Amino acid sequence: MNWGLFESFCEMLESIPIKAVLRAVAAERKMVEDDLNKKRTEPDEYVSSVLGFCNFLMLAVCGVYESVALLPREHRAFYSKIVRRLVDAGELPPEITGHFERIFSSKFDSSANDSRLSQSNSTPGRFTQITN
Repeated sequence: MNWGLFESFCEMLESIPIKAVLRAVAAERKMVEDDLNKKRTEPDEYVSSVLGFCNFLMLAVCGVYESVALLPREHRAFYSKIVRRLVDAGELPPEITGHFERIFSSKFDSSANDSRLSQSNSTPGRFTQITN
């Protein structure tokens, strides 16, 4: 399991200036994808979580809002805090908060849907576009 990936990702996001978060997220996404491609890590819920959030932010900057794989409740709470900080700093538009809450709502909580998660063949970083 890649529990350390999520923990180090959180520590990084909390320790850097908020203005550097989007660049750091882009770099993290590239490193994790490279690790997956070169078989240095295995896909699991931690990899899916980190890649999902990275992709959400990178696309949200462009005005595209995507759904992601199921997330553990703790991950969703942490990501929500980061999104609020980015909005407060003017790095993301205010409307992203509503999109984030809808996309990452508790109905998509992996701890509430463990049986669905274990039965799915989801690929880390695989998304479905949400349109309104």
